Amino acid sequence: MPNITEILANESGLQYSGVEDASSKTGSYPNIGAITGVFKRGCYNKPMTITKANQRAMLGYDPENPAYAAIADALDAGLPSVQVLRIKGQAGGGALPPFPDMSEDGAADFIQYRGWFGLSWMSDIQWNLEIDGVIYTQTKPIPYPFKDTLDGSIHQILIDHGLEEMFTVTEDSSGGGYMYLNEIGVKRIRFIPLSLTTEYPDKYPYRVEGAEVIEDHVTKVWSFILKKLPEEG
Repeated sequence: MPNITEILANESGLQYSGVEDASSKTGSYPNIGAITGVFKRGCYNKPMTITKANQRAMLGYDPENPAYAAIADALDAGLPSVQVLRIKGQAGGGALPPFPDMSEDGAADFIQYRGWFGLSWMSDIQWNLEIDGVIYTQTKPIPYPFKDTLDGSIHQILIDHGLEEMFTVTEDSSGGGYMYLNEIGVKRIRFIPLSLTTEYPDKYPYRVEGAEVIEDHVTKVWSFILKKLPEEG
């Protein structure tokens, strides 16, 4: 008959410690390969190793972002690090709503605003730019800490895609700015935020004058029409 004991040690036989009920235990957080999502910061071309110590610095503080919250939960559960791949898209994910039904009566050849459409000019929201249904995003890598005041801005997107002859965009150190259409014609424009949260809500842009703006209450996307007519005479 085989020897049955709770501690077998070097003896021959069977070790049996009884049945343990683990039905009420959640256990440790499982190892995961990678999490993808839309974040305020980070590189697009390769996964990033995110820890509790660097999550905020690498991805930007965004507690309302489900992907950001999932990473925080994994790290809080004891996972030492998470591989994160940043993808391009709008805040909250999903498709953009259709361009609103706007009359050209509210169009102008410029829009003036206060606040910043850039990351390091006292704003932590990165933007995409849509022109007549085509979405443009910054292609210049965004380092951290930020060294270029145009990083994440509408202006930098225009530079990256060679659109500076079509539009003039300026921003000054007091937080004022404008976008001016240089070419004759009509352009349907959208400013698309890649995050819905900011640590600087007092710097969030708002319209001053020029083209009328429709701001989507869910996505915070700005929609407006720039229209430049031929000069008379």
